[in-house]
Amino acid sequence: MRIATAHLFLLLAVPLWLVSARVPLLIQCAQILGLLILITLVSYWTVWILRRKVFLKLVDGDGKAVLITGCDTGFGHLLAKRLAKEGFYVFAGCLFSDGDDARELKSSPNIHVLQLNVTKEDQVELALEEVKNNLGSRVLWSVVANAGVQNSGPVEWQTMARIRSAFEVNVFGVVLVAKRFLPLLRYSRGRLVIVSSGFGRDTLPIAAIYCMTKHACISLADGLRRQYYESGVHVSTIEPWVYRWARL
Repeated sequence: MRIATAHLFLLLAVPLWLVSARVPLLIQCAQILGLLILITLVSYWTVWILRRKVFLKLVDGDGKAVLITGCDTGFGHLLAKRLAKEGFYVFAGCLFSDGDDARELKSSPNIHVLQLNVTKEDQVELALEEVKNNLGSRVLWSVVANAGVQNSGPVEWQTMARIRSAFEVNVFGVVLVAKRFLPLLRYSRGRLVIVSSGFGRDTLPIAAIYCMTKHACISLADGLRRQYYESGVHVSTIEPWVYRWARL
């Protein structure tokens, strides 16, 4: 019993002695680590403030209008409210222009809600005419092709109608909106923004069809960027990864 107790004492005492002998060193390491973290945080916020206040020139929304598709929920809905708050006049294309989300947007004096299903040519044409008729002295400064649908699951389990539907919205809808509104952007020397996805660069096997559509969007943007460079139209892609949003 005494031998076991002695062994237990040694097992506890030796590690404690080793730790206590190195406490000053551990304290110094912790201090250095804390100082590095503090320097990193201060540097980050300093760069952020300098970038926003000195180097980043925010665009004045006065006299500028923006068309955004897919404003019922998600990125489009939030962007419409943010740009309206920043002074832009927003044409918010909604799949359900009488829905609760669209009614929320209508409460802003800087937002004009449009009925816009990007797969319907007649609705895109009507939206174009409505934008022209309500621009007033403004110019259409930007078009944000945001409308999109998800598609996941093994290809052999999906109907061709479901696969075509993903391409109709995510690809041909983008092409149609860009095609009809590019003349206005060329006049204003504005910008076309296409919301693609990080999966337009890397393919997720279970969402191969969705990834195909987003690859197509990036390719379209690359081509349009070169086509309209001389016209002064800027073409960009936004490529988010996974975000939580409300589905229609």
